[in-house]
Amino acid sequence: MRLWQSWTRYWLDVLLVGLNYVVVNMDETAIQHEYRSSSGYTVYTSRREAARMGILGERVKTSGTRGHCTLIAFIANDAALQPYLPQILMPRSNEAHPVSAADRERFAALPAPLTKIYGTSGWVSGTSLRYVLTLLRRAIHEREPGKQILVLMDACSAHCTLDLFHHAARLGLFVVLVPAGLTWLAQPLDVFVFGRLKARLREEHRQERRHNGGEVPANAWITITGRAVQNVIVNRDWSGAFDRLGFGPNYENITNRLRTYALPLEEVVARPLTVDEMNQMVGRARANLVPALLTRPAERLALAKAAAKAAPMVAPPPPKAAPPFVLRGVRLGPPLPPPPE
Repeated sequence: MRLWQSWTRYWLDVLLVGLNYVVVNMDETAIQHEYRSSSGYTVYTSRREAARMGILGERVKTSGTRGHCTLIAFIANDAALQPYLPQILMPRSNEAHPVSAADRERFAALPAPLTKIYGTSGWVSGTSLRYVLTLLRRAIHEREPGKQILVLMDACSAHCTLDLFHHAARLGLFVVLVPAGLTWLAQPLDVFVFGRLKARLREEHRQERRHNGGEVPANAWITITGRAVQNVIVNRDWSGAFDRLGFGPNYENITNRLRTYALPLEEVVARPLTVDEMNQMVGRARANLVPALLTRPAERLALAKAAAKAAPMVAPPPPKAAPPFVLRGVRLGPPLPPPPE
């Protein structure tokens, strides 16, 4: 926790001093196609018993609770920008699982800033994250062109690649990683947002069943998810969440849980981290991440170009020999050479 404090204060009190900037938290969470109602007013029983008792049965399909769509969410410490930050749904939509026409219609009907990404397995990758960061920069610079952007995200494998950091540098984005194992304590989306979002989704599903004979109609989860994201993320001011987790000018308003683990602000030394300290922070022995995380975007690009020039030239691998012919399981050997002219 002390290293995390030194790193964040180094960004806020040294690197970003005098700049017009916004802090944006990005994180992913799985959205189920169906949610059971919260316990308390729900009775889990058979349909026959429910009919005998005259109560409404809740029909939840196992395929619905196991089906998922990834939500890539953004919140900012600037209330004026929050309604415009992209909120991205990433359904499983590769060649093996194409999106149905009904689902495409519902996705297309989602209000801005909700959008979707097709052609993936439903999980984030380096390619999808580069596209996502591009959308984020475009959304902010359309409204405030001179705004510097500090992206706060966790240290999962998809986020810890030099390709992603170099792309962020090309976009002019600063990147800070929440240490492995501290997202429950220091990441705004995990601490304040996703729990409320899942509670809202359960309530929306309960209301949908109430009006539809105890079950959620097919494809309705897309519209329900859109309503919940609009209500919980898009249309709320989340700037206070950053202040409560130490991303404000002082520690006066931090949460009691964070105060238990954090040093007082006057005892925090704002400084860059060493290679060993950075390895502790991200949970990986990746010394090459240090310059990408502690330098400004222009300096990062210069370092990347210098590394590319210094890299030795590697000869391409020799071409592979032609594979042998196989006919009905019979091996016929390599192809014959062309006849002489």
